[in-house]
Amino acid sequence: MSPFPAAFWGLALLTLLISGAARLKSRLLHDDLTLTFFNVGQGDSSLVALPGGARWLVDGGGAFLEKGIGRKHLFGELTSQAVLTVDTMLLSHPDLDHGEGFLPLLADLKINQLLLPASFLSEKPPKLLLTQLLARAGVRRTPVRGVAIPERFEFPNGFGELVPVPGKSANDRALVLRLVMGECSAIYAGDLEIAGEAWLAKHAQDHHWPEATVLKVAHHGSQTSSHPPLLNALRPRLAIVSSGLANRYGHPHPFALERLRQWKSELLRTDFHGAVTISLTENHWHCTSETGPCGSGACSTQAGRGSTPRPEASAGPRTSY
Repeated sequence: MSPFPAAFWGLALLTLLISGAARLKSRLLHDDLTLTFFNVGQGDSSLVALPGGARWLVDGGGAFLEKGIGRKHLFGELTSQAVLTVDTMLLSHPDLDHGEGFLPLLADLKINQLLLPASFLSEKPPKLLLTQLLARAGVRRTPVRGVAIPERFEFPNGFGELVPVPGKSANDRALVLRLVMGECSAIYAGDLEIAGEAWLAKHAQDHHWPEATVLKVAHHGSQTSSHPPLLNALRPRLAIVSSGLANRYGHPHPFALERLRQWKSELLRTDFHGAVTISLTENHWHCTSETGPCGSGACSTQAGRGSTPRPEASAGPRTSY
């Protein structure tokens, strides 16, 4: 015989039902576009909460000192937000620090589809990580699709674009994600370097992209990224650098940070600020981090932004790092 009366169990069940209904209502009636940049050390991973309830996971971190990041960290982060189904898992490119964390999540969560640049699916020999991801997806019957040309998709009050960059190196063949909601927008630049950024800058100009509210800075803020052509094309209001504290690569590089400052971008770093969450409405942004509030404002062009910066030479020579 149970030591608790039936009324206790009834109240407990009612509480669970109300709590679950509240979370479901919050998810389905969510009007903002919310971006959470997880602190996964030297890697990249971000949850995109689209208006209407869809959830995208852009990259999954991993490798280096962060092995097991998917099950140890991301699973807890997602389930704490009642995310048991990921509508789209997007792999910008199959490097370990962007995709290793996907492996356990493919087993532990329901993943409706896995997207990645199509060029890697035909690459011979395939990257080991990609082989592992495809095998895990096959076991779970998760659809996998390569994106070969730019695509557009709709969500309530906005739209997104998938832009595969036709570069030569793995980093410069990243699948770029752009999200637009009214005057606000966010761009995930993967690990693009000089050539890939130059291609994306021309693509942005040819398609008349307005300035970006949020830029997930390419390649963890390396010296080979965040160069003037892309920054001039996007003019990001907020620049998010995902990197590990005191990592062996020296990311983010001082020259890259200086270039971002020249374009008057507000810098946020996961190694300093921890996880960063940015909510976008059709004309405003609001930012919080593990260290506290990190600002808010209008997404439209503000007076004094976008002025021509100092010559790049002031930020040091352009050499590989």
